[in-house]
Amino acid sequence: DFIQEISNKIIIFYYYRSQDVLIDELMQKYENKIDLDYITWYNVFITYVQLYHDKSAPQFKERALKAYNKSLEKVPEYGEPKAVRLILHMIDYSKTKNIKEKNEAEELLKQILSANDDVLPYSVDNCLVRNSNTYLQKYINLLIETFPELIKELDARYNKYLNGQNQ
Repeated sequence: DFIQEISNKIIIFYYYRSQDVLIDELMQKYENKIDLDYITWYNVFITYVQLYHDKSAPQFKERALKAYNKSLEKVPEYGEPKAVRLILHMIDYSKTKNIKEKNEAEELLKQILSANDDVLPYSVDNCLVRNSNTYLQKYINLLIETFPELIKELDARYNKYLNGQNQ
């Protein structure tokens, strides 16, 4: 509907202009009043991950996880949110060395790798690669260092998908 379309466009507009605080204000005011699409929920998720990274405020992690879940409610096999969720685990693991975060990241990686086709592993790996030169780089590196065999398998599935697309 019209309200959803406009809301999606406004949030995406703010997202690409790094207006994290404005997105947070909009979400706090309207999130229960509008139905956003999966890509917009993903952009909101990334916004809250960045706010959580920058400010270490637990409410931003809670809001990030809510947006993550909303995005996956719309498209359960959407890879980009799963990639950023892995990074969020590593943000917390790097701060606290909480074994729970490490274990949950490992379980999510295994879930991703258990996909029947290579689309999900491809999109997760692609998202990690695209973000490897951002503020998230150290957390992606920690993910690679912590789970080298699983990441190697993820890379193999990425390449298998690419090779299948080129035939």
